[in-house]
Amino acid sequence: METIGDIKMSLVLFGTLLLFAAVSIVQADSPYWDSSWSYRKQVAITNNVATTLYDYSMMITLNTSDLISAGKMQSDCGDIRVIENGVEINYGIKNPNSASTEIYFIANDLSTGSNNDIYIYYGNPNADNGFVENWKDAFYIWWDDFDTDRGWYDYFARGVSWSINNGELTVNFAPYVDGVIAPSDGSSFPMDGRVGIKTEARMKVLNNRWCQGLISLSWQYTVHHISVGHSRYQLAFSDLISKSLSTNTWYIAETVYNRLTGDWYCTFDGELTTGNRPALESDDFSTIMIASCNGTTPVVDYIYLRYFIEPEPGCSLGEEEATVIEALIDIDPDTLNRKSHGKWVTVYITLPDGYDVGAIDTSSIAITSLVGVSCDPEYTQGADLSFVPQVGDRDEDGIADLTVKFDRQVLLANLCLDDVSITIEGELTTGELFSGSDSIRIIDRGK
Repeated sequence: METIGDIKMSLVLFGTLLLFAAVSIVQADSPYWDSSWSYRKQVAITNNVATTLYDYSMMITLNTSDLISAGKMQSDCGDIRVIENGVEINYGIKNPNSASTEIYFIANDLSTGSNNDIYIYYGNPNADNGFVENWKDAFYIWWDDFDTDRGWYDYFARGVSWSINNGELTVNFAPYVDGVIAPSDGSSFPMDGRVGIKTEARMKVLNNRWCQGLISLSWQYTVHHISVGHSRYQLAFSDLISKSLSTNTWYIAETVYNRLTGDWYCTFDGELTTGNRPALESDDFSTIMIASCNGTTPVVDYIYLRYFIEPEPGCSLGEEEATVIEALIDIDPDTLNRKSHGKWVTVYITLPDGYDVGAIDTSSIAITSLVGVSCDPEYTQGADLSFVPQVGDRDEDGIADLTVKFDRQVLLANLCLDDVSITIEGELTTGELFSGSDSIRIIDRGK
């Protein structure tokens, strides 16, 4: 028989026994990260390319409105945690407390094929807010929308100045002066063998100096390039492309480059251009630069950079899993005679410190398994609620227990001889699950 010192926390898959409203418990494949969080869902990710993806930006949608309504999540979703290989990683959210809350995170590594080592945890009313202040910090490898000044410096020391106002970066160059600014915090966008990139930027120029405003990665890869005077633009590895352009007009540019195949494509103001170059493992696009020539004044609204490949990894959420309290179960009597005419079998349920047996939903209590020779391991039988469950202290040890009873004749008809392990399961009104087992001996007197 178990002792109270044997009580531990374990992991189960949440399910419902229709007849008895009890919870079916199935051992999960991955150890639980922290039992202070009552629930988790596995994030199943499929990497569809033939190489490992590192630092890959992911987004998954979760109906947090239903979870919050059920009391399983904090109202602001702050108790969500994203765990990869047992380690907590940053996450961000959009649309909290809605049917389509977006959860953003960067997976450290995704091997080819199925990846099942990332989980979303929730259900800790005492947890501090876990999400980053801006979801973009948990999705882009590098980004700036110029709501704040991250700090920039004059790359070539040519007297360049800049200002940030109303979420826009304006770079001022003296007439006929070429110049570059770069992040002063040393932040960069290293490739280091990553499979590809995606960039997004919005820029305009305020004057026509017959030269360009430029956003570039180490001079090798063009994120945005507009030259109003020459009526042309350039992106990724494209040639200069002719287009009528205007000063003080925003232009949106997006680029994608697959380093495995050398394929690239870009869109500028909705126009698509594609191309290919030899795939180079030695590409270095790490340094982020905003440049101009001949005193052109560029204004930048945003820059977003992330590692990227097509097809992107597939992503889905698994079923809800829950922590389960391993209860101490004591069945009385310890020995049952199959010819007995008694009315009930009595069960005493004790929970570990911090849990109240008075909070057990008595309608959920059920036998969910009989383990023994010729017994049915999937047998179910609900508690006989004609007996009102009672909270007491049968052992007078200062630890409360809950007394419930089961119909003896119904149970005996399904018990095999010799030792039988009987599992009792149920749910607390707060949503936690419990499970425990005790063994009794079955005899057949007079046989």
